[in-house]
Amino acid sequence: MWSKIIGCTAVAAMVTLLTTVGYVEKSEVNSLRARAKAGNPQAQYDLGLCYLNGDGVLRNYLEAYKWVFSSGTSDPERADIACKIIARKMTAAQIAEVESQSMSWQRKFTRSHLAMK
Repeated sequence: MWSKIIGCTAVAAMVTLLTTVGYVEKSEVNSLRARAKAGNPQAQYDLGLCYLNGDGVLRNYLEAYKWVFSSGTSDPERADIACKIIARKMTAAQIAEVESQSMSWQRKFTRSHLAMK
């Protein structure tokens, strides 16, 4: 029973974190994007949150999902929870597009992450 309560608390904390709107300067987003494209998992996750919240960029759930999904090489559980939250905001067509592209993202970002080591 306690694991379910702790799990629910963790999910609630993640929802709060994902929906907290801050303000990110455009130059910060550009820096995040460069680091994310280079394979930095934390930058990928943070860029995904920017797209989720429309923070420094136009809100785009497909981009949010892509970047958060790609960050899963370092923390799969965190990425999985965040992707499920983002997917709830997406249309069926957007989910289908994400599903068709996710394997290529994983291959691409896993290779770039491994190159960083």
